[in-house]
Amino acid sequence: MSTLHARLMDQPGQATNDELVRVSLEMPRDVLAWIDGLNAQLGLQSRGATITRLIQEIRGEAEITAD
Repeated sequence: MSTLHARLMDQPGQATNDELVRVSLEMPRDVLAWIDGLNAQLGLQSRGATITRLIQEIRGEAEITAD
């Protein structure tokens, strides 16, 4: 298991429904298939939850390395 994958599994969801905003994304099919695979591995119910977790992880990494 990769370090990123382990960190993604440890992070709880943080937003409530009244804080969420719906967005649309266009992406290559292979990226979408990869996200679907992460969905299953992480036990998440939606692609949006997986993408949110990935962005939160990237944001956290950027904040750590920006110092």
